[in-house]
Amino acid sequence: MTGWLRALPCLLVLLSAAPGAWAQSYGTALEQAGDGLAASLGRRDLPADSLVGVARFQGAAGVACEPLSTILTGGLRRTLVRHVERMGVKVTVSERVEPQLATAVVSGQWFRDSEDRTRLVLKLGDVSDMRFRNLALEEITFDTESLPPEARRCVLELEPIEREILADRRLIAREAPSSVGRRIEEIAPGSQVWVAGRVLSEGGEDWFVVRLPDDEAMPVGMRQRHAFVFGLTPPDDLRRRVRVIDMDASFVLRRTANLRAEPSARSEKLDTLPAGNVVQVIGKVVDRDWYQISWQDDHAYVYAPLLAEVDAAEAADWTKVREGGDREALEAFLRDWPNGTFAKPAKERLAALAPTLEVRAWTDRETYRKGEEITVFLEGNKDFYARVVYRDASGNLIQLLPNRYRETNRFAGGRTYRVPDDTDRFVLEVSPPFGTESILVFSSTAPLGEVEGEDIGGGLSLLEGNVDEVRVRTRGVKVRERDAGDVKREDHEFSLELTTRP
Repeated sequence: MTGWLRALPCLLVLLSAAPGAWAQSYGTALEQAGDGLAASLGRRDLPADSLVGVARFQGAAGVACEPLSTILTGGLRRTLVRHVERMGVKVTVSERVEPQLATAVVSGQWFRDSEDRTRLVLKLGDVSDMRFRNLALEEITFDTESLPPEARRCVLELEPIEREILADRRLIAREAPSSVGRRIEEIAPGSQVWVAGRVLSEGGEDWFVVRLPDDEAMPVGMRQRHAFVFGLTPPDDLRRRVRVIDMDASFVLRRTANLRAEPSARSEKLDTLPAGNVVQVIGKVVDRDWYQISWQDDHAYVYAPLLAEVDAAEAADWTKVREGGDREALEAFLRDWPNGTFAKPAKERLAALAPTLEVRAWTDRETYRKGEEITVFLEGNKDFYARVVYRDASGNLIQLLPNRYRETNRFAGGRTYRVPDDTDRFVLEVSPPFGTESILVFSSTAPLGEVEGEDIGGGLSLLEGNVDEVRVRTRGVKVRERDAGDVKREDHEFSLELTTRP
């Protein structure tokens, strides 16, 4: 890097942003800026041998960060060359030229605004007679995310200070806030140091921006130099402060989160909140993935990726019902917010509050005689799946439900079902052999397994195996996706004995 590239005009725009700036990709933004600068050059009616230099760009503190500076410098030079040729302006554009030889120099500074956009201020200046007279000013905005990762890290958020401080130790001035940043010069202990700002970006803590002695060999307006120093001890009134943008929104914790005294994982842990808790966010920390939340009549900080914004009204309603065991309140919440953020936990809580599955069966009497018809009644206290089996006096197992004409085996809780009913194609008429017979009901909150049987007419089937084998196959495992509101499977078995006589 040649000497004239060490310093640029000190625009030092810290923590500011023009209203209404429009973010785009940095490539598109440079194209527009190149068009504007070429038009400015064309209006100057420059001679054909004019030389325009493109300087290394610098951050808001006047200090270059090599990855981003290289990208912007090279990109603007190529863009400017295209626009100059298109507009017929007879000049040469170069990245490497001494300022004394150039007719004009394009310099620029970038900084990041509060909405995480990068803003670039470009200055086209006349450097004749070692002075810097502005010919044009271009200001563009582009989305920081459109930059490559290594260049994205160069865009720092800074807090202005503008104070002269006594260096209490030896300081190394570098061109970037990193121990591997290029070393510019050394500042001796006891020196008066003009501090222009402090780095707020996470990972750049304890780095300060200082102004170095002017480079008198540079044209007026290009002489100021800035650099980063680490470990400067500021006065008490300049101790690190956190810059927060005010907010007022409800968020829910995606996972268990630690509350911190400062927006850093190394900060003191104040408390731990489990997933599902609703918190009130009162601020967004500038240039960090941290939120400031209201906590115990004060505030605390939570790592941003652990939070998700929710509707304030829904969050308030959920807070009222989440800790209680009121089924009606949960049902009312689901009616109001059927597709809300808390619909799934509300369904799970409602399912967990439901009573244990119980399914019972009964007949109108305990003893039946030859030729009489038996009717079985069935009812559960919650929705259930069921297999209804009749075991006759000989031990045969006849499946009554489901059957060929009444295939459903899912029943609503609180409703009474009759077997057989009008849709069935059979009747249960008492016939020999006589004796003790049973109605067996295998029920579950989950779908039942398949049991093989032989068709015996009327849509009924004679099951294979004994009761234990039917029980095992009825509870067979079927892999399926878990639905919201699903809880642990419940199984229930009920048997009713009756007597048949000649």
